Order: sequence, then C-alpha cells, then structure tokens
Amino acid sequence: MKDYTYERGVILDKDTSERLIFQYNPEEITETNRAVWSNLTIHGIHHPRLQYTSGEGRVISFTLRLFGADEVNSAQTRDVKGKVDFLRSLLYPDVTSQSLPSRAPNLTVLSFGRLYRGIQGVLTHVNPTYHNMFTADLNPLYADVDIELVEFHVKAVDYREVRAGIR
Repeated sequence: MKDYTYERGVILDKDTSERLIFQYNPEEITETNRAVWSNLTIHGIHHPRLQYTSGEGRVISFTLRLFGADEVNSAQTRDVKGKVDFLRSLLYPDVTSQSLPSRAPNLTVLSFGRLYRGIQGVLTHVNPTYHNMFTADLNPLYADVDIELVEFHVKAVDYREVRAGIR
C-alpha cells in the first residue's frame, strides 16, 4: 500500500493525483461502522434469530473550513470556490462525448495523520455552505464544506486487522 503521509489532512483524487490539503483541522470527525444482521423468524420462538449478512463500508464525516483570506498562505488559499469545485467533481462520473457515463467517479484517498493513513473511498456527500464573506465580484472567501466518505475495499477486512489498527 502506498504511503499517503502528509503534515496536514489531505483529500487526494487517486486517478489524477490532484489533492486538497486542509487549511485547518476539522473540529470533529465522525466515523460510522455498521454490521448488517437479518432477522430469521422461527415459528413458535418469541425472539427472531439473528444472522450476520454483511458489513457496510465505514463512513467518515467531517466539515472542512475554507478561508480565502488566510494571511499565512494568501496566494494559495484565495480560491474557495475552486476548492469546493474540486471536491464536488469527485462526485461525478467520467462522461463520453455522447453524454453517457463511461465509468464511476474517481476513487479518493483520505489521509489524516495516524487516524486515517491513506483511506481509499468514494465521496458520497459534498455540501458547501458559503458564509457572509465575498470579494467585490462576489467570489466566496469563507465556506464550510460537509464531507462524507465511504471506505472502499477490494478485499474483505478481517477483524484482526481492525484491532491491530491496520484498517
């Protein structure tokens, strides 16, 4: 597995290697892990029996705060809309000249220190909120972007990998 270690949080387009480096750490990150169980109804027994059917992809949710008026890196950080557009683009498929999807949206890699070391997934939500700071030509200078990423695995994940912190 490729090492996606950065000094700050990063969302990387795995196909193009374009990336968005976080200006600020999210205030909180929520991780949802679920297992799907089916109820097996047996006549004459009060409670149904449960049977494991599958796991669902780990869902990682957080809000990115984007400022276009960052004094430290003002030349790099002014384009809030461009950063939002990059994130939004990760929701869209590749489309042929006949306007037909030729393949699914690009895979994404999330890195955030030791917490998320190159988690491969797909973005499922990119919801920007533009706040009350705009340039004279109405380009946004401040946005919060709610992000939701669902982890993507080609191979099954074993519980021992999760306990060891590998997954």
